[in-house]
Amino acid sequence: MRRQRRRRNKRDILIDLTSLLDVVFIFLMVVLYNQQNETREAQAKNIEASEIMEQAKVQLELYTDQMDSVDNLCLVSVYARYEPDNITQRHLSIQKKGEEIEEIELIGNNTKEALDTLQSSLRAYIELNKEKPVILSLNEKDENILYRDEKEILIIFDKLKHELNNVYIK
Repeated sequence: MRRQRRRRNKRDILIDLTSLLDVVFIFLMVVLYNQQNETREAQAKNIEASEIMEQAKVQLELYTDQMDSVDNLCLVSVYARYEPDNITQRHLSIQKKGEEIEEIELIGNNTKEALDTLQSSLRAYIELNKEKPVILSLNEKDENILYRDEKEILIIFDKLKHELNNVYIK
C-alpha cells in the first residue's frame, strides 16, 4: 500500500503559539518596565524643578524686598582728605543721597567751627529723613585722612547715633 501523500490545506496547519506568546509577553514586560522608569525619572525631575522654582520665588521676593529697602535708605558719605603740600589744609566732602556734594574746609588746628558745621549739616539731613534709616560712612583707615580728623568725625557719628534712633554707622 502506498501511502498517499496528503496535501495539507492552509487551514490544517497547526502552529504552536505558546513560545510566540512568551516572547510577546516578555517584550511587553520590558516595555512596561521602561515606561515605569521613565515615569519615575520624569516625576523626580518635576519635583526637582518645582523645588528650584520655589527657591527662585523666595530669592525673587528677597531681592524685591532689598530693592524696596534701598529706596527707603538714606546714605551719607563723608570723605576727608588733606592737601599733600600743606597738611594743615584739609577738606571734607559730604555726599548725601539726593543732594549736591557739600564741601567743608578744615584749616589749621582750630577745627571746632568746621566740625560743628559738619555735625549740624548731618543732623539737619537726618532730622529731615527721620522716617528712614540713615547710614553714615567715612573713608576710615585711608591714607588721605589724618587720624585726628578721622577720630573727630567718628565721635560726631557716634554722638548722632546715640541721640537719634534712625542713624547707623558703616
